[in-house]
Amino acid sequence: MCSPLSKQHQEKFEDMLSQQADALCKQAQALHISSQALAANGDIKQPNSIDHWIDFLYQCNDDASFQIRRKLEGIAAAQQQIELGLYGICSDCESPITLERLLQEPSQQRCGICEAKFNQLSASSKRVWL
Repeated sequence: MCSPLSKQHQEKFEDMLSQQADALCKQAQALHISSQALAANGDIKQPNSIDHWIDFLYQCNDDASFQIRRKLEGIAAAQQQIELGLYGICSDCESPITLERLLQEPSQQRCGICEAKFNQLSASSKRVWL
């Protein structure tokens, strides 16, 4: 299966995802990182790479870090799908995700129907734990 989107649309979404990732990486840096912490980390990844910030944010226990990390993980997954030619395909049912849905959230992984099912299951499982 390959992406239902045209090459032009894929390039547009790739740019949108990159811009979102850059903004989120800057937020992570502003919230949590000092230049001394970066130097002490000794990480070989680029300080502004998505992977670097996802790894760092896993170590943080606040809500802002969690939200930024989840968004970065979604962007990284969408960028991987673009590379594989699978961008715009629902990760659950493999149906095309509508262009409108992707314009609303370029890192979207599910079609509307599967997203509703996922949210319903997530809400049900949370009730069990409460």
